[in-house]
Amino acid sequence: MKINCLVTTTLMVATLAVASAIGGCAGLKARMGLNMTGIWILEVATPGGIGTPLFHLNQDGKALSGAYQGAFGDAPLRGEVHGIDFVIEFTSNGLPMTYTGQVAGDKMQGTIDFGGQGKGTFVGYKK
Repeated sequence: MKINCLVTTTLMVATLAVASAIGGCAGLKARMGLNMTGIWILEVATPGGIGTPLFHLNQDGKALSGAYQGAFGDAPLRGEVHGIDFVIEFTSNGLPMTYTGQVAGDKMQGTIDFGGQGKGTFVGYKK
């Protein structure tokens, strides 16, 4: 009886340790974030219609840099990554654009503020 109890207890402890390690790795990956470097194709939805801009992103630590290409022309961009959350900003024709979202693997999604003149949503995929 004591042996069965010892085996059961040992198996339970081992199972908890493995589950904790797996959960810990997933949590660490989420906190570390993903590398957003690359070309992203976005689908932007606004009250005025759908757009498909490109973001050319370079990530160095938490800092993002690169370029926007789309309906508002071409513009340099900057931003920051915090875990899976990010903010990307650029100015076009004097209007500040702010993309705020989350990234998971090769997919990003979030909301856009068109300099206080309107809002939209976006989904994007790494090329």
